[in-house]
Amino acid sequence: MAIYDNAAIKAEEADIFVLAEEAAEGVNEIFIAGLEIPKILGTNTVHHASTQPDLMSLYDSMKQDAELQSLKLQHNNLPSDMKQILQSFKDPKIDPASDQFDHRAFFKTVREFAKSMKMDMIEMPIAFRDLRIVGNTLEKAEIPTVGSAFLGFIQPALHIYRFFKAATKSILPKKLSSETEIIKGISGAIKPGEVVLVIGRPGSGCSSLLRVLANQTRNFKIVLGEIRYAGYTSKEISEQYAADIIYAQEDDPHYPSLTVRQTLEFAASCRYENKNIIRQVVDLTLKIYGLVNCQNTVVGDSTLRGVSGGEKRRVSLAEATIVGGPAGIFDGCTKGLDAASSLDFVKALRSFADFQNRAVVASCYQASNAMFLQFDKFILGHYKGPIHDAVSYFENLGFQRQSRETFGEFLTNCASCRKISPADLAASFRNSLFGAAAVKDADYYLSQEVMQTFRKEFVTSRTKKQAYLKASSGSEKPHPEGKYSTSYCRQINLLINREFCILKGNPAMPIVVIVFYGIMAIIVGSIYFGIPKTPTGAYTRGGAIFFALLFNLASAMREIPNIMAGRSILYKHVDMAMYRPSALFLAQYIFSFFQDTIQTLMFCTILYFMVGLQTDAGKYFTFILIVMTGQQSFGQLLRMIAFLCEDTASAQQKAGIFFIAFQLYAGYTIPHQYMKPWFVWIYWMNPIAYGFKSLMINEFDGLLFQCSSSDLVPAGPTYTNILYQSCSMAGSTTGSATVDGLSYLSVALDIDTSMKWWNVLINVGIFILLFSSNLIIVELVRHSGAALNRKFFKPPENQEKLLDKLKFLDRKVEPEKKTADGTVTVELDGIDGAEALKTLIWSEVVYSVPHPKNKKESLQLLDHICGYARPGTMTALMGSSGAGKTTLLDVIGMRKTTDLFNKDETVREALLFGAFLRQPASILAKEKMAYVEKIISLLGLESVGDALIGDLDSGIGLSMEERKRLTIGLELVAKPKILFLDEPTSGLDDQAASSVIKLLKALATEEYALVVTIHQPSVTLFNSFDRLLLLGRGGKTLYFGQLGEDSRTLIEYFERNGSTKCEPDENPAEYILECIGAGTGVSKNTINWPAVWRTSAECQAERETVDSLKLKSEKFSQDYAAQVEKQNARLIKDTPSTTIKTLMVMRRMFRTYWRSPAYNLGRIVFQTICSLLVGLTFFQCDSTIGGAQNRVFAIFMSSGLAAVAINVVIPMFNAQRAYSSREQNAGAYGPAAFGIAVTTVEIPFAILAATAYFVLFYWTVGLNANSSNTGYFYLMYILFVLWAVSFGQMAASAAPNASSALAVVPIATCILSLFQGVSITYDSMPSFYKYWLYWIDPYHYFAEGLMVNDLSGVALHCDSYSYVQVSIPSGYTCGQYFTAYQAYGAPGIVADSVATGSCLWCPIQIGDTYYSKIMAAIFIKRYKVKR
Repeated sequence: MAIYDNAAIKAEEADIFVLAEEAAEGVNEIFIAGLEIPKILGTNTVHHASTQPDLMSLYDSMKQDAELQSLKLQHNNLPSDMKQILQSFKDPKIDPASDQFDHRAFFKTVREFAKSMKMDMIEMPIAFRDLRIVGNTLEKAEIPTVGSAFLGFIQPALHIYRFFKAATKSILPKKLSSETEIIKGISGAIKPGEVVLVIGRPGSGCSSLLRVLANQTRNFKIVLGEIRYAGYTSKEISEQYAADIIYAQEDDPHYPSLTVRQTLEFAASCRYENKNIIRQVVDLTLKIYGLVNCQNTVVGDSTLRGVSGGEKRRVSLAEATIVGGPAGIFDGCTKGLDAASSLDFVKALRSFADFQNRAVVASCYQASNAMFLQFDKFILGHYKGPIHDAVSYFENLGFQRQSRETFGEFLTNCASCRKISPADLAASFRNSLFGAAAVKDADYYLSQEVMQTFRKEFVTSRTKKQAYLKASSGSEKPHPEGKYSTSYCRQINLLINREFCILKGNPAMPIVVIVFYGIMAIIVGSIYFGIPKTPTGAYTRGGAIFFALLFNLASAMREIPNIMAGRSILYKHVDMAMYRPSALFLAQYIFSFFQDTIQTLMFCTILYFMVGLQTDAGKYFTFILIVMTGQQSFGQLLRMIAFLCEDTASAQQKAGIFFIAFQLYAGYTIPHQYMKPWFVWIYWMNPIAYGFKSLMINEFDGLLFQCSSSDLVPAGPTYTNILYQSCSMAGSTTGSATVDGLSYLSVALDIDTSMKWWNVLINVGIFILLFSSNLIIVELVRHSGAALNRKFFKPPENQEKLLDKLKFLDRKVEPEKKTADGTVTVELDGIDGAEALKTLIWSEVVYSVPHPKNKKESLQLLDHICGYARPGTMTALMGSSGAGKTTLLDVIGMRKTTDLFNKDETVREALLFGAFLRQPASILAKEKMAYVEKIISLLGLESVGDALIGDLDSGIGLSMEERKRLTIGLELVAKPKILFLDEPTSGLDDQAASSVIKLLKALATEEYALVVTIHQPSVTLFNSFDRLLLLGRGGKTLYFGQLGEDSRTLIEYFERNGSTKCEPDENPAEYILECIGAGTGVSKNTINWPAVWRTSAECQAERETVDSLKLKSEKFSQDYAAQVEKQNARLIKDTPSTTIKTLMVMRRMFRTYWRSPAYNLGRIVFQTICSLLVGLTFFQCDSTIGGAQNRVFAIFMSSGLAAVAINVVIPMFNAQRAYSSREQNAGAYGPAAFGIAVTTVEIPFAILAATAYFVLFYWTVGLNANSSNTGYFYLMYILFVLWAVSFGQMAASAAPNASSALAVVPIATCILSLFQGVSITYDSMPSFYKYWLYWIDPYHYFAEGLMVNDLSGVALHCDSYSYVQVSIPSGYTCGQYFTAYQAYGAPGIVADSVATGSCLWCPIQIGDTYYSKIMAAIFIKRYKVKR
């Protein structure tokens, strides 16, 4: 049901059906914008793929089918709706050949005809009354820092302290949250078939309104008023019909390694099951959005080259179109598109609304008049009314429209010029006819009767659609109920296929991981190669098994960054009701399970047989099974942590704590009998422990360990009777030279050897519990995104004080010294021909990349482009999306243009940083600061000058529009003579775009040469440019030259060469783009413009100019070589010195780190927790042999913290490197400055974290309390932490991205940890590694130094677990019997020398003996071990 206005916005016939495409032969459907319509056109409408059906053929087909239906059923038996349709054919308004033709009436008849064919179109009016949107804000919200975070951390304790002191208020008052009203009481209705434009300046609430209309309200504090969707409440829509409202957000999150076609095929597969339907929908959508040529190109991102920015935007719109329902909300829908493509897209929205009766709301910046007139109504502030009455309405209020001012420019200026206050504008609208009409519409659609009618029709139409989809799919299964279009199983299947495509698009990563797994297995296998069945081999065998389990569990850590990276895409797809979050979790788990299986099978197989574990098929497969169950259980825990944490750094730190705790309490590092009671519960909930126990039982069952003479106590030539000797191995019995493997496990590790399969089942149970919990968590937990921009501010800084701080950067300019002949340096500016040196010239530029389909071939992006940019001129770079504009800018600018910022700077700080590093050093600091303030004012950034830049993903910081202006500012503060700007007005409203172009024009008057890519310029903006370089598809030149007054030179060129005449009120930019066929629809252009240009007189003249400028430049450089060289030397000398640049970068880096509490305070908290965990685990180690072993393992666990420290450093380093690369490419500073700064800034925070660990660990464990020993430990631990940080930075700098580094680093740290001499002793190492790898291993020097430092000279005694019991012959005392053994050099002592019958032998008396068994170390080496 719908109410139609008499006022219809006319559209050209050729444009209305640009979206319709004929189905493949033999398929009885036509698909339009992803929604299927039965073939109601009849056989006369079958066309080839290259043709488009027109309105006349559609009219004739419907009329013919209706008449046939009438003859078939006889007129009297026709249903009433068919009779009404037959009668309507007599109305000239629906006849395309008639002068009275009305598009709205025509499409109403089309819909009625479709209805009569039992194919109702789902209609969803959106009605709202007194709608108010309230968001959260923070009063005087300051930028969070490490200091403020620490104070916030201890604030509860301070509150308690003050409470007991009866304080009246806290010494640290909490920031109170308050409310801000974003949208204030608007009413109206978006009717089916209406296309509504929302405009306004960024920050005026446009995006907030669109989100609420799209039912995306979770990030607002509260939405007041009443809003209904086809009579349904917001809650009902969310729970049942979320797929029927599509919200296309302003940014473009996609999987970069998927191709454009794969991205769209996945979206279509989430809506339809029939493969033919999916193929046709995707093919049609690719044609609609002009993506056919790049359909097999990966989408790409900042690290993977893919489609252009405009094409990426079209991919987002195409995806939203495919999944679209009866209501579509498009935020910033034309951002990044050229004018022709923008108009085509708006026409597409118009056609969707007309043909499918869709309710469409869109926001557009810099909408042309042609785009503007495609809409029915528009919303601006409180105004909501017909589009054709908008201009006159505001003119009646006293606003005056300027000549050639577009409708959008005029209306935006009306709302923002403050000629009339917002309150008065709202009051005027409420009292107007349009205000009354909006309230009337809202009242009508919110009345109970109408809502009930729409609810009923909505359900009926939806049921019919589902029945049709079921029939078309050929499936007998019922169509899923609720908001999802496909079944849960199909969602999982589709997502698994997508994971495979993602892997296929970037195969290097898994290949690298598999190769490293194989290398790691070979290395570890060679270390433990052929372990003998001896007492020493028993310990080493346990170490090999423990490492195999631990390594495979640690590999699951890579899931954390993967989950974080795909979070924004998940949220977008969930909002579109494409699949359930738990379906993605299951699909990713299933896919990763197969990857884990392959990697684990390869690693464990190599290791198993190289180590020499039992060659029994049952034991081998059991080994694989146990490792896999442990890995999957721990992997589910890591996924849970990732789902619950907001960012990667906090997730990795928390995962590191769990990993260290589980490793510590696995039963190997510290056996169960030695565990302290306060942490023993970790052992019983630990999947690593259950896996380790099962693996040990599996291997040691059936093994007999043979004790050699060196393992017997006592041993020597005089001891020949085995009955009076005992094996030193745990689990041995007196008088036996062999030890049963299970006995060893029972005594040494306190393992219940009957629990092998029970342990496996417990791990399976842990897996099921965590897996089930994750299914629930991923559905319920959703972290806030960038829906609302929260701003944090730096307290205003006194400019005089800031100037005093920066005055040290001022450089005194010495007067130019005279040369030997008495002259001074010649000024080149006044010499004839000097202009050529300041002119940017590019000639015959060709640029190619590997072809996406055939890597052996190349794809040419730029085709022999020539041009120049003189000082004092603005050159516009235009063309269709994907024509190579940005590529050319990158090539001639010799750097990649990006919008990367240091998110922890304020706007003013970023601009000051750029000004001080890129402006000449001779300019005083005072002048630089004044110039920065001028730029802030020109760009309209005064209100956010002290605001944190932040990032869009977190929703903290500047909006997209503010970031765009900051990008321009960062280039302007450098005062370059040649300025390259890529889409400086994209995403800006008309007023902001006009301000930017005026600023650029002012720069041009100061002899700047500007080259600017621009997409949607108004007439005024376009005429501000002096010259135009127009590119066509394939990077071919279509025009280069002057625009002329009012663009007459340009227009005359195109008219003279065969184009249609440009009307006086037509936008020249839109005119030329239409001439060259730059849009995404069917082009009417038949002229080969590249060929026309190559043969034109204009081309010849410009080529001659280029050659002349090149010749002049070369001649001038030769004639005035000495002066040019002197001037260049002077300019180089006038740049800030390397020292100054390094100090500036360091200053900024320290500020960045201070404002990163999650990273730096997180590290301190991590070290604190780990120190308590390890310290309390090995609490107050005594002077027994067991205590010495615990001290060694406490040191070993301390070294294990390095792996987590390295992992945490990598993402932070990559983030700093990303924006630093942009600054280095701009010449702000060099790699050395960045390297020194990023290395130095880590030192104080790393020392602080290491100090926290040392203070809580050292005395808790009870290590050597001597002051020199204490100081040595502190020094060594700080050095080791600093090494770990530097190693992490090295790994990050060597890897292309964080994921690659995080995949390789665990392998490196495992190897280094292995060769430190604890898990495998120095004597047991293979010679190949012993003589080089052991000696270059930092872990070795750390462990060796601390063990020697703590145990040297310490007297040890045995506890009950450490004695070796030996039966002795009668007639001997223990002292007498062991005298010969001690004479042979045995280091131990008997417990009771006068005892008879049975003796207790303590094998070690001093700590030096203990560590010498592990490492060849002596006390004097402790100050040499850290080289």
